[in-house]
Amino acid sequence: MLHDIARYLRDYESSRWDVFPEFDLYMEQLLGCAGRPLDFNGLQLEGAEEQELTAHRVNNYVKQGIIPPPEGRRYSREHLSRLYILRMLKGMLSLPLLSKTIEGLIEREGSRTVSERYAALQDAAIAQVACDLEERLDFTDETEASSLDYLALALAAEARILSLVSETIMRRRTQSENHRE
Repeated sequence: MLHDIARYLRDYESSRWDVFPEFDLYMEQLLGCAGRPLDFNGLQLEGAEEQELTAHRVNNYVKQGIIPPPEGRRYSREHLSRLYILRMLKGMLSLPLLSKTIEGLIEREGSRTVSERYAALQDAAIAQVACDLEERLDFTDETEASSLDYLALALAAEARILSLVSETIMRRRTQSENHRE
């Protein structure tokens, strides 16, 4: 099982700016183009439904100001890029803080740059996780339930700590920016 996950991660490639259509899309088209979440060869992951993009979720993001409103019911490549990043990081960081961070990056660097850099960062993180999994295979007995459970707990603890550190950096960055204004 762990070998399969590591192999899948090694082969995964994040959606980049150029895969998003250059033309504007209506909601139904948008839902099919906003990028694929991480799944393991069709295996339904716990929490994967949180990454699923629905019309209701997109409308709530617009209502909450997390993404800009569409122009005449049509969503642009910029919308797709933001939705892809939000979809991948939802649940790891608070949406308002994540949205504000993405917005600041887009204002400073532009949508294309943010999209490309995020995809590169995500691919690097995925490659690191694949490498870590392969290293841990030597110490994990895949046939022993306790061994897999401890590995899962270790990975979850690591993810939680990294999420907390990320959120702390974003909050402090936002606070220091607000003090300058």
